[in-house]
Amino acid sequence: MHCRLLCFPLLVALLFGSGFAEIGENNDSVSAVISRRSLFLGPLLTYDGRNAQIDVQDIQKGVKVPRSGMLGFGLALGMNTPVSPLLRFRIGVYVDFHDALDDTLFTAETVTVHMFYYHAGIEPQLHLAPWHSRKVFPFVLAGAGLNGVWSQERTFLLNDPGQEIIYTDRKYISEVSFSFNVSAGLGCDFALSRRFGISLTDYFRYLYPVSYRIKQDFPLYEMPYRESWLGNIFFLGLSYVLR
Repeated sequence: MHCRLLCFPLLVALLFGSGFAEIGENNDSVSAVISRRSLFLGPLLTYDGRNAQIDVQDIQKGVKVPRSGMLGFGLALGMNTPVSPLLRFRIGVYVDFHDALDDTLFTAETVTVHMFYYHAGIEPQLHLAPWHSRKVFPFVLAGAGLNGVWSQERTFLLNDPGQEIIYTDRKYISEVSFSFNVSAGLGCDFALSRRFGISLTDYFRYLYPVSYRIKQDFPLYEMPYRESWLGNIFFLGLSYVLR
């Protein structure tokens, strides 16, 4: 359901754009927003499905841990560089934030356990257009990147979510981990003027961003814990052509 909601604005944009596209124009008539280097900046909306596993020492490896999906908000900026009339290279830097409600053996009736994820990454992408026009640049995209995630565990009162509770006898999770990702999806750029345009992308991203060792639920020894995320990312930004 969340993925459909994120995909819907992009599908409308692509259908609207194709309605006034002028297929078959030569490269000289293409807007500078598409045919020249440009900068882009805008917000991100993400929904990530989480697949968590834990290795129980000498018993079983890869034990699945139930985890709910989570919404995230962030910002992306970078540069587009044309390679050919139908191919473009994009390098982008993004940061986003997620707040996930987790279930652990520690959870009591009066508190909730939250995991805060502060996520940053850099990702090169290739954008391939099936055609181009003066106003519209629809494309399919594929990319791969490097990510860093700071995972921070915090507890709050159930009846007062703004009130944080800190237990002095508990070791809270606060770990930084790094991983690679792959991504694929769709996008479309619209020229507003000779220098400004709108850029939309809707794509899926897969990565293993979380990896650390936990002990509080099983106090005998620490155990490796890891999560993979399959996320749907929607980006709406403004592009500016460089001279």
